[in-house]
Amino acid sequence: MESEYLDIDQFKAMTVSENVTAHDLSFLHANVRSLRKNFDAFELTLGSLDFPFPIIGMSETWHTDATVGAYELHGYASVHRMRKERRGGGVSLFISQRLCFKERTDLTLATDNVDSLFVEINHAKKPIVVGLIYRPPDGDRQQFIHDLSIALHSMRAEKKSCILMGDFNTDMMANDDQGASNALLDTMYSHAFFPLITKPTRVDDNRGSATLLDNIFSNDIRNKPNVIPGILITDISDHYMVMAMCKGSSGARDETRNFKTRNMEPERMAIFKDIIANTDWTEATQHSDAQDAYSTFLQLLTSAYNEAFPMVTKKIRDRRNQPWLTAGLKASIRRKNKMFCQYKKSPTLYARAHIWAADSATSTTVLHRLQKRVVRVIHKLHPRESTGAYFRLAGIMTISEINRIETAIFAYKWKFSLLPTLFDRFFSLRSDTHSRQTRSAQTFNLIKCRTETRKRSLAFRAAALLNRIYELNVITFSTI
Repeated sequence: MESEYLDIDQFKAMTVSENVTAHDLSFLHANVRSLRKNFDAFELTLGSLDFPFPIIGMSETWHTDATVGAYELHGYASVHRMRKERRGGGVSLFISQRLCFKERTDLTLATDNVDSLFVEINHAKKPIVVGLIYRPPDGDRQQFIHDLSIALHSMRAEKKSCILMGDFNTDMMANDDQGASNALLDTMYSHAFFPLITKPTRVDDNRGSATLLDNIFSNDIRNKPNVIPGILITDISDHYMVMAMCKGSSGARDETRNFKTRNMEPERMAIFKDIIANTDWTEATQHSDAQDAYSTFLQLLTSAYNEAFPMVTKKIRDRRNQPWLTAGLKASIRRKNKMFCQYKKSPTLYARAHIWAADSATSTTVLHRLQKRVVRVIHKLHPRESTGAYFRLAGIMTISEINRIETAIFAYKWKFSLLPTLFDRFFSLRSDTHSRQTRSAQTFNLIKCRTETRKRSLAFRAAALLNRIYELNVITFSTI
């Protein structure tokens, strides 16, 4: 089954249509880029999914000794691996308390600067090894593949099912026969591991790139038809979350544990008072020895306490400790997620206006206002041209290009003297003498494009002409 992009509503519909339950083994991986920064956003997203993933892996947690125990998920046991000598990196596994597991330190990769973590889960059918890996971009690729091959060989010799997930920082969609992508996939295939994620997991709108860096590998080929992979589109970090859900693996239900507690309901207190009032305390007062009197008193009191508050057995339920996450908040989170998905599919000025706006009327107003700001300045370059092409141009510009053009608009309108400094390589400043005015006015000219290519050419030319802003650390008009 191909991995599909899913928002929150599509994920919920998929779990219902595929009949996936919380008792089935499911895996989720997220590159959070600082758990301290994005923990609340991750927990909100997880609560909005209304699906407790039994196994959650996080990479780039950026944990330190001071923060490693401060961010825990309710209902999960955790295992962490963090860097000791430098900042960044780090991986964490969160495993549901319904599952029994042990850490497999013998499988940890020996590669420097590569964070890895392996555990073995006692599944009802057979043990499952779960691995979590984060390889930084500057890591030694050849050494990483060599050490990974050793770990894969050990797991294959044990003949156990294995799930390997993480951020490998290797574009597995790159078409390079001799490159890192081909070497990594060949290593995985040679040990009977196949990738479940087949689409880009990191989309950079500013650079215009889409790469497949995060993945989940499995060696359980016979169970592949029952595995549902997916990519959850979220704005937690610049990486999407990846998941794999195994239908029919309900052995986790057998791992439900019970605990004993006392029945402390309010009406039991009234029963306790009645028992105390009806207890004959003369036996405790007849002793001449204080120790014997106290022992008799404690025995009578304990008997009354046990009778009023009996022991009861309860089950550990898989419940999220988020009573404040109301239905209204979940609806708002779903709406935000859906708009973010629309923006990622079409990162244009139109999508940007929809994200900013609260309703369709406000969205249209914002769109027109931003378009007019761009067209007003561009039209001054060629006042005889029709503005229709420029309005269409504003509709296809990316957010990065709009930010740069907004900066140019501010400079042109309020700080005209900065234009020679900002755009000396691209614009020629001259004086035009107007017939109705005795003074001269400065204008900046842009080379005209042919009519049939104006729309495309101006879109790319805008980024090139205003690229000088980045060299001066000017990101938006408010920083000039």
